[in-house]
Parts: sequence; structure tokens; C-alpha cells
Amino acid sequence: MPLFDGGAIQARIDQAKARERQLNAQVKQTKLELSQRLDQLRSQYDEAQEVLAILADSIPLAEDNFDLAWARFLGGGAITLLEVLDNYRQAENLRLSVFHQRLAVDHSVAEMHALVGGATRDIR
Repeated sequence: MPLFDGGAIQARIDQAKARERQLNAQVKQTKLELSQRLDQLRSQYDEAQEVLAILADSIPLAEDNFDLAWARFLGGGAITLLEVLDNYRQAENLRLSVFHQRLAVDHSVAEMHALVGGATRDIR
């Protein structure tokens, strides 16, 4: 047995242990990053759901406002066509916002699925 064999073996063992510690640190870092991203996505999901709830309450009011403005315009009231069109635009913008928020909800869920590999029973 050569004189330096014991030192070389120990050096390889120490090198392997250092590599193992490095990989464990990388795993912890990756888990932390994934956890933070999941928290961010959950927050985006919750926010989009809250906006959808607000829109659900706002759309009927905007539609009623447009209907009232249209009736006033047709009845010869003191309202211009531009005001009626503005009320219509507001109602339509709210309806479009619903689609944007649903897209945000779906995007958050899809990204959560991708991050956890499709096992997202507890996400919603």
C-alpha cells in the first residue's frame, strides 16, 4: 500500500461530502424559491377572485346606469348621446374586465400546476 493512498482517499471523501452539502443547499434554495413563487401565485389567484366578486356586483349597476341613460336620451331628457355612449363604454369595460380576471385566475392555476407537477388538489 502506497504511503499517500490514505490521504488521497480521505481527500476524495471530503470532496464528496462538500459536494453533497453544496447540493443540499441548492435543494433548499430551490424549495424556498418554489415556495415563494407558489405564495405569489396564490396571492394573484386570491386577488383575481376578489376582483371578480367586485365585478359581479358592479356590472348590473353599470348596465342599469346605461339603460337609464338610454331611456332618458330616447325620452328627450337632458342627456347627450356622448353621455349615453360613455355609460355604454363603462358597462362594456366591466364585462371585458371579467374575462381578464378569469384569465388571470386560470393563468395562476396553470402555473401552480406546472410548478408542483400537476398535483394541485389543495391549490383552490
